[in-house]
Amino acid sequence: MLDTGINLSEVLGDGPKQSGGMREEIVATTGGVAGLQRLATELLHQYVLTYSLPDGVKPNEKLSVSVKRRGLMVRAPTRIPEK
Repeated sequence: MLDTGINLSEVLGDGPKQSGGMREEIVATTGGVAGLQRLATELLHQYVLTYSLPDGVKPNEKLSVSVKRRGLMVRAPTRIPEK
């Protein structure tokens, strides 16, 4: 049981950072509806970015995505996922 808790902690702790996602704890009795409304708003305002490397360019496992416009938040993985 202890090993399961450690693995869960690693996924919940580092998972969002590495995947570009986020983690939000919602207490069902007090914040369920508001939390789900925030999640719905977040999902409705997302864009999907797709990229490809030109021929001859060696892929690097690190990834950096940014924007210059104020007020925007970028959630992107820090490493290119393995195929």
